[in-house]
Amino acid sequence: MTAYDEIASARLSGQTEDGTAVKYSVALSLNPYSTEALDFVEQLRGNSDALLEDASIDGDTYFGGITPKLVDERIVNNSDIYKIVILETLLILVLLFALTRSWKMPIYMMATILLSYVSALGLGIFLVDVLFGFEAISTAFRYMRSSSWSRLA
Repeated sequence: MTAYDEIASARLSGQTEDGTAVKYSVALSLNPYSTEALDFVEQLRGNSDALLEDASIDGDTYFGGITPKLVDERIVNNSDIYKIVILETLLILVLLFALTRSWKMPIYMMATILLSYVSALGLGIFLVDVLFGFEAISTAFRYMRSSSWSRLA
């Protein structure tokens, strides 16, 4: 485990009497609230089966603490944001179809709504990040931006 640069220390902090379960305390060398720490813990979770197999251990891994909690929140928030954006877009599009009784106009209107939304969001992120020097508008946007937006680019 300490082969990773992101891990400052790892120590055995508990074991059952029969030796079937062990608990390790792992301290990261990163700020536990940073997006880098969240990305690392998410990567470590994904590699945990391979790490157990390399160590010839038959078992499961569970992560606890503030950083894994934030990773879970980020996953749920990103999933919710995608669902909400898709459902809102579909709902607005259906309402526009019903109100205009046209096929072309609602599509044009929806395209302008989405374009203006993405433009405003991009301008807001630019102003907050570059001009004012803040890392994010809120922690939800900071965590979302680091994981999801890099995949879109």
